[in-house]
Amino acid sequence: MLSDIIAAVSTPRGTGGIAVIRISGSGAVQLAEKVFCPKSGKGILEYKPRFAIYGDICDDVSTVDSGILTYYLSPNSYTGEDMVEISCHGGYTVTAMVLSAVLEKGARMAEGGEFTRRAFVNNKIGLTEAEAVGNMLTAESQRAVRLSNRHINGALRKKTDEISEKLISLISSLYASIDYPEEDLEDMSDDDLLLDIRALREECVHLVSTYKSGHAVAHGINTVIVGKTNVGKSSFFNSLISEKKAIVTDIPGTTRDVLEQLVEIDGIALRVFDTAGIRDNTDDVIESMGIEIAKEKMQAEETELVLALFDSSRELDESDKNLLASLAALSKEKTVIPVFTKCDKEQKADKTEIEAALRKAFCISCVTEEGIAELKNEIIHRFLTCESDIESGAVITNIRQQTSLKKCIELLDKAESLVASGMKDMSLIELENAANTVGEIDSRTVAEKIVNEIFSKFCVGK
Repeated sequence: MLSDIIAAVSTPRGTGGIAVIRISGSGAVQLAEKVFCPKSGKGILEYKPRFAIYGDICDDVSTVDSGILTYYLSPNSYTGEDMVEISCHGGYTVTAMVLSAVLEKGARMAEGGEFTRRAFVNNKIGLTEAEAVGNMLTAESQRAVRLSNRHINGALRKKTDEISEKLISLISSLYASIDYPEEDLEDMSDDDLLLDIRALREECVHLVSTYKSGHAVAHGINTVIVGKTNVGKSSFFNSLISEKKAIVTDIPGTTRDVLEQLVEIDGIALRVFDTAGIRDNTDDVIESMGIEIAKEKMQAEETELVLALFDSSRELDESDKNLLASLAALSKEKTVIPVFTKCDKEQKADKTEIEAALRKAFCISCVTEEGIAELKNEIIHRFLTCESDIESGAVITNIRQQTSLKKCIELLDKAESLVASGMKDMSLIELENAANTVGEIDSRTVAEKIVNEIFSKFCVGK
């Protein structure tokens, strides 16, 4: 399949000023010459690569459109292959006709993410850079765009390469000292070896610690608002998103379904879900279904932040305490922030028990907007714990990267134990496995199933 010439529309479907058709593979320029005729009468290859050429785009019937062609020669292209980009007018039909003309001349339709996959196979980018391209396409905040750009430019790859190179250097030095003791080599004591292993472990631990921040910036924070009926969830939802999207009444159980809205706070996307009010007893079948959905959403694996609302103008009752017990257990695996609503009214709720179970509570008013800004700052503070690493791009953003690093830490721990037990030579196996594991983060030796999963998320033209 890598020998095929592939083609696809790389711009979104729809009516616009221009559309771009990409062609990649050995012979891409020669194929393009069959559908594109420069207005100058010259051949395409008479122009230099990367030069914008104006001309007519033709199929077997007639001229379809006029546009711009730019070509790139291997290895100096996005895919590392010969590559052509044709810009035409951006209408549905004209774009389809230009692509059809290209396919009729011998190209085949590209699969999802195939252009970027070829860049990966041809050593133009590493796996983390390929993942960053996907993140850039789906970025929902300014910080996500900037972080993706840093990763595309190799910021994370540089960091993992540093760890890998240190591991390889340590392994080679250890092999030399064990296999060639008669040579005049610098002796590596057990203490020196332990120090080096621990230093590498600390680097891996620090990189793992960036996951929460990196994932939040790259993918946003799935945020669920929960609480009893009439605590002000819908009012808070509207205040948080600065839009009157949820219906607000004094009637308990107004919200039956889950409302969703994206909001950007300090450059980080929050995917906010407003749920049905949780109460112990209701005769309304539809409301009961809403309550179950709310509980499921709160417990869902993809939920990262729970904003738990309590009414500060009323004393806490049994339902509040039942909810608190569930939230306390949930806080061991998710970020839970308690929020007291209606702070513009007389305060009757005792916050002591809530704060003892869930840390500091925030008091807000959706009428005066008091406390809303402070709560937003707290959310960012909880998730953005490594600002300097985010700025440098040396953060991990997904479970695959995190899992590899955690496995590396386990292997380094085993190596350390072996050295401490006087089995320095046995530690080499664990150190080599650790080096291979770090290498998998950006390596082309990673399992084919994982590579397929990464590129399956890309659009066809990328």
